[in-house]
Amino acid sequence: YLSSGINAEYGEVARFWKLTKDSIQLIVFSVPRLRKQYFQDDLYPDSHDLSTPATKEWGAEYRVERVPLCPAGVKPASQVEVIKTSSQHSKIQQEHTKFKSLEAQRDQLFNSFAEQVQRDAGPLPQDLMEGCDDDEWSD
Repeated sequence: YLSSGINAEYGEVARFWKLTKDSIQLIVFSVPRLRKQYFQDDLYPDSHDLSTPATKEWGAEYRVERVPLCPAGVKPASQVEVIKTSSQHSKIQQEHTKFKSLEAQRDQLFNSFAEQVQRDAGPLPQDLMEGCDDDEWSD
């Protein structure tokens, strides 16, 4: 994976080459994003700095240098404040009202059904029976 081989502007996260019998095809994996004018820093974390030479000694003092992939002058998407427009707010409010009205209709229908069942059914047969004496329960 080379950070210089992908196009971050279009949300590409990987590129592969597929070798067939008679051709080589480029396969691009990308993540669709709404705000393409900002750098998608959640997709592209800081990368290893390939321009600095690796040290020969690997030990406690060895550190991998990382560089941000965000181009100069481009704002990261994580630093952009999300402002909901009035149309988005009203759409959310309409969906909430619609849900509440459907919930109220469901409750009203259930309550009317329960009242009708109680009214039509009358007492249950076991409620009209006398039952047994307490001494019949003891063994």
